[in-house]
Amino acid sequence: MKKLVFVIMLCLLTPLCFSLVACGPTTKSVAGIYYGFQYDSKTDTYDFDDSSYLQLNSDGTGTIRHIDSIMEGYYEHPITYKLQGHKITITESLGEPYEGFTATRTFDGGIRDGAINLDNSFFPRYCKKDIKSPIIKQDNLFYMVGHDGNYEVYHATGNSDITSAKIQSKINNVKVTTIGGAAFALCTDLVEVDIPQSITSIGEIAFYGCISLEKITIPDSVKTLGDYVFESCNNLKAISLGRNIDNITKFMFFLSDNIETIAISAKNRKYHVSNNCIIETATKTLVMTAKNYIIPDDDSVINIGTYAYMSQSLESITIPGNIKTIADSAFVDCKNLTDINYIGTTTQWNAIEKSPAWDSNTGDYTIHCTDGDIAKGK
Repeated sequence: MKKLVFVIMLCLLTPLCFSLVACGPTTKSVAGIYYGFQYDSKTDTYDFDDSSYLQLNSDGTGTIRHIDSIMEGYYEHPITYKLQGHKITITESLGEPYEGFTATRTFDGGIRDGAINLDNSFFPRYCKKDIKSPIIKQDNLFYMVGHDGNYEVYHATGNSDITSAKIQSKINNVKVTTIGGAAFALCTDLVEVDIPQSITSIGEIAFYGCISLEKITIPDSVKTLGDYVFESCNNLKAISLGRNIDNITKFMFFLSDNIETIAISAKNRKYHVSNNCIIETATKTLVMTAKNYIIPDDDSVINIGTYAYMSQSLESITIPGNIKTIADSAFVDCKNLTDINYIGTTTQWNAIEKSPAWDSNTGDYTIHCTDGDIAKGK
């Protein structure tokens, strides 16, 4: 959600001025592209993180480019900058779609974590003397030292033209433990990626918009996945999740509606799969499904979870008679939904505990019970 908060803040800041202070030695020219930078004001921190970059040209102009999940793509706008010793002052003017806002702020803080130029000439990320090369390129990926002292994948070179990626488990004998936020975002030709067992976390929107990605295997080592990590991966058909994932939500695969098969390690203590549905085992809650939309009728599901079918293109669905609750927004934006086949009586249907917004913005469906029909809203 941090990325969405940042987008909202942009709406309030035009033109926006802020200062970046280098931790290490500068060069005469600061022209280049900087990834993973932050800047502070006296009251707030704005985190561009790895989903964005700052490009400085030699003539005092440049560009800030970041991934805007609301616009579902890149948003970029021009900046101008001035270099005074170790201090860079950047003035940012917003255009469409944020045009018309006139608030102005000046940020006095400097680099918090820093930014990294691809040739290491400016803004060493953590300013540690023992890190001689904070950024390394191997094959078609860039790696940088993360907060825990290990390496993270933070950028795929070429973005749109990269077709495959093999992530290293170690760089210079140091573990690679993280795939950073938006590391592969909008790599539209990426078909496959090999994730090693050293990876423990994958950041939000890491694979956003990878429309050619067909399958993904998350190894047992991974414990956390970020929000919207596989959003808009339209060709993703098969996902396999490891034993230690414990935070699965529908949002991780938002608008990736062509998933056909789902697998989870049998050793995962929190989730299991039945009928290509991800189920939270202890609570018997359906978290999300593949495109077949079939709810298991073996008593492994008694609750349909929040956003479980959000924005699915389903026209009809069968709901078993043992379902006890349907959570908030479970079928939100299922605009094509016309038929709900309920394996129970109208009295049993009415006894199901339903959130008031469980069917928000759906089609004009009819519920077909064993003893009669119920129209939407009745």
